[in-house]
Amino acid sequence: MKNRIFIFSILLSLGCSQNNQFNLKPPRGYPNFTLLKWAAYLGFLDFVDLEPEIPDSIQVSRDIVYKETDQRPLKLDIYKDKFLVEPAPVIIFIHGGSWTTGGKEDYLIYCLAYAQKGYVTASLSYRFSQEAIFPAAVEADPIEYHTTNGVFNFSNFWYTIAGLSILTTLFFYTSFREEPEVEANS
Repeated sequence: MKNRIFIFSILLSLGCSQNNQFNLKPPRGYPNFTLLKWAAYLGFLDFVDLEPEIPDSIQVSRDIVYKETDQRPLKLDIYKDKFLVEPAPVIIFIHGGSWTTGGKEDYLIYCLAYAQKGYVTASLSYRFSQEAIFPAAVEADPIEYHTTNGVFNFSNFWYTIAGLSILTTLFFYTSFREEPEVEANS
């Protein structure tokens, strides 16, 4: 058994090594990239602070219901600079999770970073595939909510949607498509 573990660790180390064609240097404290990869694999590195401290300069509006559904209310969190007086571009973050998991809190670090740069940011929840079948996830339109309520000083012209999900693309499509004109039969 010990021989198998030894052979596995040698193979893994060889697989982790790579040609350094860009002449990159490992970060301070790591003599090479193999040790860095092992530290990450064993959980000794914190990559992202998942619970960052919210700066005093950021106004947070949490759990705003933007759509009532049969399954549950759909909520969003909004982050903006407290001293923002002019309409600002909006970035809406949509979490990934294969339409089955995840939450609006997943993008907190990005919402805060962009809010500090003068954007209004929002992160939202949506219905999962186990709650309602497609296209239920995209039927609740957060853009419509923003433009109709207008209480958060949003620019009605500068929206972008970001995220790691195909749902991001679907929200973008459904939010900006033109409704087809229907002619009445005479």
